[in-house]
Amino acid sequence: MYKKLLNIQIREAFGNAALSASEERFIRLVQSTYANLVSDQLLMEALTRKMIDDLNRTNEELKQANESLDGFNYHVSHDLKTSFMNAIGLTDMLEKYLDSQDRDKLREIVYYLRENADRSLRAIEQFLDISRMHNELSSRRKEICYLPGIFTALLFNIPDLQEEQVSVDKEAFETVFFHELSLRSIFLNLLSNSSKYRNPDVPLRVRISCRFIEDVPAIIFEDNGIGMNLEAEGDKVFQLFRRLTNSRGIPGDGVGLYLVKKIMEANKGSIELFSEVGKGTRVILKFDKHAVEQ
Repeated sequence: MYKKLLNIQIREAFGNAALSASEERFIRLVQSTYANLVSDQLLMEALTRKMIDDLNRTNEELKQANESLDGFNYHVSHDLKTSFMNAIGLTDMLEKYLDSQDRDKLREIVYYLRENADRSLRAIEQFLDISRMHNELSSRRKEICYLPGIFTALLFNIPDLQEEQVSVDKEAFETVFFHELSLRSIFLNLLSNSSKYRNPDVPLRVRISCRFIEDVPAIIFEDNGIGMNLEAEGDKVFQLFRRLTNSRGIPGDGVGLYLVKKIMEANKGSIELFSEVGKGTRVILKFDKHAVEQ
């Protein structure tokens, strides 16, 4: 369109008169320069649109991160306040029984003081871990991660999970370009969940498979645990501090799946979860296409 307008302007300027060789060269130079200017303008417009899109995406990510941290800060503040109030009450009781001979009562009070301190320490550690994760996700350097070695090492970190209970199918690929510590954290959370939410009536079985789903590299975790009611839980399973309705008596703090989801999304990946009560759980980790060589 721009070239057509330029040619019309040239014809209007020179009319139908014959042009000399120097005039023709000058016109071609003008046309070439004009075409380059138009090309540069289109390129700048495309770059500007990309910068705006990137900025909007970053702002949305920051907004989501701030919302998550706001909820987390409230939870930690509430936990710490409760712990301090409990500590004040326990020290009042300790002072009351300090001069008595009821050593059993004194030991009980000291036990609860220690439990209270441990709970406060866990809350602070969770706060530091999640704050550190949000700060570091975008700057973590990636590397080639050898999956069989990672799985073998992780099994030693879960005492209740035996090597013979886990099978790994790495036929499609056995390396992923990712931040290794983050990848270990993801796998450790998922394997720990399989171990914690096992079905007591059947031997635990965990199957891990590496495959491509419509050209997207994926690692799938499947177990035969107690499962969950996804109609009741929905996406809440990925919310911070969200515990399952059937998790009573099972240790946990509701942070694991939240961290897994945040790490995957920060690396252009995703997590999908399928489950049924009494039939186990299936988790699909989908990675960026460039994370695995095809």
